[in-house]
Formats: sequence, structure tokens, C-alpha cells
Amino acid sequence: MLDPRNTVVVLIDVQEKLAKIIPNVDSILVNTRLLVSYALGEGIPVIVTKQVKLGEIVPELRDLLEGRAHVVEKKTFSCFGSKEFVSTLEKLERKTLVIAGLETHICVLQTVYDALERGYDVVVAVDAVGSQLASDHEYGLHAIEKLGAILLPAESIVYWLLKSAEHPRFKEALEEVKKRRKALLK
Repeated sequence: MLDPRNTVVVLIDVQEKLAKIIPNVDSILVNTRLLVSYALGEGIPVIVTKQVKLGEIVPELRDLLEGRAHVVEKKTFSCFGSKEFVSTLEKLERKTLVIAGLETHICVLQTVYDALERGYDVVVAVDAVGSQLASDHEYGLHAIEKLGAILLPAESIVYWLLKSAEHPRFKEALEEVKKRRKALLK
């Protein structure tokens, strides 16, 4: 299912105003950075959505994404409500979406539903999504899984895309994984 030639990463609303209210946002951002860093290095397109009025992309990701990702503004909860998002996605001609972002039970859930309805394969980076309330996050993930998306940690997604320790970027990815683990174990 996860093939770098057929995958796009969708990063939903990881913006300053929203991130401030998410209790475990630091770990979410560490996992998101691992995923996005690997994707960009591998040439996997990244689409970043910005919900109107929620501020700029968080500083922890801004430097990594600047000039390297497709940035799309939206007013709807589902990314598919944005014509610009749909147009960008269609131009990329990829059928697997790896989704990360905020909030699990609203924008992530509705985007997953619409993606599956349109025939996309969907993998949600379970440790790179979050909600303000733990129960909303939990029920959002439950609904996402029931809809048919695959839930995996960001590290699993990176290794699935690598396929083998013989991959030319394996050592580089391994260093990023080690940095992630160190940051999360603090």
C-alpha cells in the first residue's frame, strides 16, 4: 500500500492558535516532523492545509515546509471542501494519502471520510494527530479505523516507505528516528 511513487502526505491545520490548545502537541510535532522530513527527502509531495483564522504553521515545522510543500487555505473542516486542495491533489495523481494534523475528531476525521469516499487509500499517522480532549481524539481514531483507514505510528510509516535497510536513505532515516525517540523519551 505505501509506495513513495503513489503517496502524498496531507498535513492538516498544524497552526499556532490550534496547537496551543492541544495537550500533547510537542510529541505530535516531533512525530509529524519525522514523517514530513522523510517524505520531503524522498520526493513525496506534502500538502499543508491552513484553516482560516488559526494563524501560521507552527514554528517547529515552518522551516521544514517553507518552499517545499503545497500550502492550501481552507474554510471547511474536510480538506476536500477546498477546491484548491482537490485540484492540487488531482494534479499529483497519487492514490494513497498519509494524514497527520489537528484535530482528530473534526478535520482529520472528515478528510479521511471524504478521501475514502473518493477511492483513496488512507493511512493516518496515529501519533501525529491530536485533539484538545483525549476522549475526542480516542473516538475520532475509533471512527477513522471503522471507516477503513489504517492507523500507524509515524515511525512505522517511514519504515514501510523505506521497505529495506538497503534503501539508499536508510541511514539518514535511522538518524531521524533516533532523534525522534530521544525527543520523546525526555
